[in-house]
Amino acid sequence: QSGYFMPAAKTKLLLHTWSLGVEAQFYLFWALVLLAFGLRRTRTIALATIAVSGLLCFIFFQIRPDASFYLMPMRAWQLALGALVATLATPRPHRFDGVVARAALAALSGGAIFSPGTWNGAPQPKLDAVIACSATALLIARPVLFLNAGPVANALARCGDISYPLYLVHW
Repeated sequence: QSGYFMPAAKTKLLLHTWSLGVEAQFYLFWALVLLAFGLRRTRTIALATIAVSGLLCFIFFQIRPDASFYLMPMRAWQLALGALVATLATPRPHRFDGVVARAALAALSGGAIFSPGTWNGAPQPKLDAVIACSATALLIARPVLFLNAGPVANALARCGDISYPLYLVHW
């Protein structure tokens, strides 16, 4: 077998749908965990999942980078972060929201431009994934006006509309 970014991967049509499988596994796991422990503990469960999965991701990145990349237990922290944000009530505007949003956008932009691991075939996820997920969670958790209306919001929405389909067909 070749690596994820090696030329032979082009001939494996379903290789790039692995993330759909990880996502589906998480949603089944998440539903069972919430049923077992109750909806009132969702934030606690999300925080515990982020901690345990993040630790597993770090450990497996050292010993089995392919497992760290492809398997749900090591990727659950990313999805649980989204679940945690979903449990937060819509926040009241705060005077630092614009600063937080700009910092998160800067982190995302810097990560996209300066992250060598995302383009050279190095195993993922690494610190750049932590930065990208955290910055995205901040943007979702602390919505600000300049991201919710106007040309910036329209451009971001359009990118979101086409990003996953483009990911699936870019090979």
